[in-house]
Amino acid sequence: MRAEIEVNGIGGGRVALDGKDVSGGVHGFTVTAALGEVTRLELDLSLFDVTTFDSAQTEVLIPEATRELLVGLGWIPPDGG
Repeated sequence: MRAEIEVNGIGGGRVALDGKDVSGGVHGFTVTAALGEVTRLELDLSLFDVTTFDSAQTEVLIPEATRELLVGLGWIPPDGG
């Protein structure tokens, strides 16, 4: 997967995977690079805080941009779509 990263030094920037801008679903990232090894990009995804509820049903909300990013990486949502 091709990753493109732009940072502006004041907390803004852009992350694209295979040419698709996924910045809306990313809160932060870490790049690890070493000679002789494949560069590793770890994305911190933007998810709403999920608290454990004493309830038979809990709705977990994932922002649309994060959902699109996850699906683009191969995640299949529980609802199948």
